[in-house]
Amino acid sequence: MRIRDKWRTDTPRSADDKASAVAYIIWQIGLTYCKNLHQQEFDYDSDEQRVRVIREYLIYLCHATDRLAYDLLCEDQRQKILPPLVHQVARHHQRNTEEVLGPGNYQAEFIELANRRFEGYSKGTFENGLPGYSARRFLGNTIQEIMGNSQKNKWIVQQVIDIDAPEAAELLFKSARKLLAPSERPA
Repeated sequence: MRIRDKWRTDTPRSADDKASAVAYIIWQIGLTYCKNLHQQEFDYDSDEQRVRVIREYLIYLCHATDRLAYDLLCEDQRQKILPPLVHQVARHHQRNTEEVLGPGNYQAEFIELANRRFEGYSKGTFENGLPGYSARRFLGNTIQEIMGNSQKNKWIVQQVIDIDAPEAAELLFKSARKLLAPSERPA
């Protein structure tokens, strides 16, 4: 997966610019790992189920970005980036979900669910800047609920915990660290 994570110029970027860039990366990663589950021969019953799995990855990655921002930025900078980032991710989700499922208020549903999930993720550990086992397990369990316990899907929690969730977070962190770094104004 190729991710653009460098600005074309050295011009300082606004919080909205940074949020928008990271939101797009979150969308790319969430979509990629939803597809990866299918490639690993886990079964989706419907497009609605796929959309719900993508949404869970997006929320997981939004929370992971918040944890990274907490370590990387001062509180004022973090508060300027995180709300717009979640709203941008919700807009990506809205636009793409409408293409698959038809009209609906998916953006509001996303934000409502994100607020609930963030509470669960906040109890999870982060180790060396990356989501720890408890945070990855929370994601795995939510995806298992969506996918069900069929014979083909019974190992999905392990796939998410051991492979997909850490890889997705590492991809995000590698790019987000570069894009979210505080801007230095030239002298």
